[in-house]
Amino acid sequence: MTIIVADDSQQPIPIKKDHVKYYTMSFRDGSYPGINLALSQVETKYVLYADDDYVFTNETRLELMLEKLENPHANIDIVVPNVIGLPNMSALLKFGFHEHGICGLGVRGKVSRDYLMVPQYPQCKYGDFFENVLLAKTVIYRKIGYYPPIKPCTHVEFWTNAIGKARIVLCDDVRILHKHGFNRVYNKFRVETLNIEKKRDPSPLFENDLCYSHNYDFPMSKEDVMH
Repeated sequence: MTIIVADDSQQPIPIKKDHVKYYTMSFRDGSYPGINLALSQVETKYVLYADDDYVFTNETRLELMLEKLENPHANIDIVVPNVIGLPNMSALLKFGFHEHGICGLGVRGKVSRDYLMVPQYPQCKYGDFFENVLLAKTVIYRKIGYYPPIKPCTHVEFWTNAIGKARIVLCDDVRILHKHGFNRVYNKFRVETLNIEKKRDPSPLFENDLCYSHNYDFPMSKEDVMH
C-alpha cells in the first residue's frame, strides 16, 4: 500500500522509501490543510487516516476494518478502531430546535449499547463522535470535507461535518495504541492549540445549516431531534 505523509514540522525529516509519498508543508500549516493535501493524493477505493500519535500493533488488523466496509449488506462508510490510551469516544451528537433552526448541542449522554449495536457485527456500535483514526470509503471521506482556514484543532469539526453523510461504527475487534510525544517545544504549541480550541470556530455548524449554540444553556423542547 502507499503511505502519504503531510509534514508541517518545524524541522521536517523527509521519508525516502518505496511506496511513501512525502510532502513538506510550511511550518504549522495545520491539520486541515495537511489532511486535504494527503487526501488529494489518494487513488484507492479506501483510505486509512491517523494522527501522528497513533501506534500500530499486532492488534491493529486493517483487514477486519476493510471487511466491514466491503460488506454490501452492512452499509458502513467509516470504521474506527478501539483506541488504547484514550477514553472510548462513541457518543451520538445531540441537536435541538431553536427559533433560528436546528442547533448542535454537543455530545449526547449515555445511550443503550443495544440501541447502537450494528447488525451482523455485535463487536461494533454506531456513533457520531470518535477519535482521529479511521478507515473510510474514499469518496465518502472526501464528501465530508475539511475547512483549510481551521488549522490547529479539527476534531469536533470533522465529526460535525460527517453528520448525515456517513454511517460510522467503532469496532472492538481492532485496537490501536495512542501515545503522545512530549518535549518543551511541542508542549508550547500544544498549549496554544488547546487555548484556541476553547474558542471553537462555528463555520462547520453554519456549513451544515446548524445554528451555533456551544458554550451556553439551550432551551430544550419536546421537538428535540437526535441524529
